[in-house]
Amino acid sequence: MILQFSPIVVLLLFCGIISAGLTVIGYYNRALPIARPFVLFMAAESVWLFGSAGEMMSTQLQTVLLINNIEYPAMMTVPVALLFIAFVYSGREHYLTKKIVPLFFIVPALVCLLVYTNPWHLLYYTGFHLETGGGTMIWIYDHGPLFWILIAYNYLVGLAALFLMAGRYLSGHKSYRWETIILVIAAGIPFLINIAYVIHAAPFPNYDLTPVAFFLTGVIISAGLLRYQLFSAMPVAYSRVFSTLHDGVFVLDREFRVIDLNPAAERLTGMQAASAMGKNLSSLVPETAGL
Repeated sequence: MILQFSPIVVLLLFCGIISAGLTVIGYYNRALPIARPFVLFMAAESVWLFGSAGEMMSTQLQTVLLINNIEYPAMMTVPVALLFIAFVYSGREHYLTKKIVPLFFIVPALVCLLVYTNPWHLLYYTGFHLETGGGTMIWIYDHGPLFWILIAYNYLVGLAALFLMAGRYLSGHKSYRWETIILVIAAGIPFLINIAYVIHAAPFPNYDLTPVAFFLTGVIISAGLLRYQLFSAMPVAYSRVFSTLHDGVFVLDREFRVIDLNPAAERLTGMQAASAMGKNLSSLVPETAGL
């Protein structure tokens, strides 16, 4: 088997290694409800990145198709895992029960079955052809009608995730609004990149950079999850009660850093919530230094 390397392959491998590391870090933070779908998201993303790199490294069609079959369950899991993250982030994690979660994988399982049986019906891929770009040979998939049905399904899943995330902007505490905007943009970019690839409007039409875009989404989520824990699952409705309490209330992480405070606590510290987030409680309220 002849192997070939290119800057895109190096990029995919680098992102795959980082993604695998974030999967491990997310696992060690699995006590947070949002860490569980995050681990699923990053683990599937890691397989997708390494698989994409393997496809681009190989020049033999049989090897490329074998790698594609291995990575396809991961490719189908990434959008679903992002939807799970949106459920938890928007305070709707109670919908993710043991009976409901498997239902989200019915369509992905059917798609994988269609991919595996494609040589018998040619409804998913109608053919393959080799193209050369940047000094490397790339196998291009010719898509059949069932592929476009899958694309429509994945975009619907993505829109549902964006809708749930955006809902927190309207119903959550004002200090979370910039966080929500950034997260919605980060979650939306992969789908825009994928659309550009599918309609051949991307600057590099032969390279599907969708897994790299999803990787960037995962990095942004991990930054909030691990550094500031801003993505911990707090029901959206809580803010309405939280903000009306007359007593100052601080919500802390395990290291006594402030992750939320109500208006009464803002008056107590003389600081806006956005300025107080991430700071140690003892620096805001000296009387608590002995805690």
